[in-house]
Amino acid sequence: MVKSENFSQNTQFANYEKWFNQEIQVGLLDQAAEAKLIPGKKALQNIKNFCKEQLNSNV
Repeated sequence: MVKSENFSQNTQFANYEKWFNQEIQVGLLDQAAEAKLIPGKKALQNIKNFCKEQLNSNV
């Protein structure tokens, strides 16, 4: 039972990670089209903050 739950959680995380990476790519393309790109360090901080917010809201 534990193995199937872990597999399910891993699958859900992999799906979320794939979706999230696609959202980042689309967002970067949108920003590039509008000439609104932000520095890499700021983008990484934004991603970290977003992930923390998602984890906190799902608890």
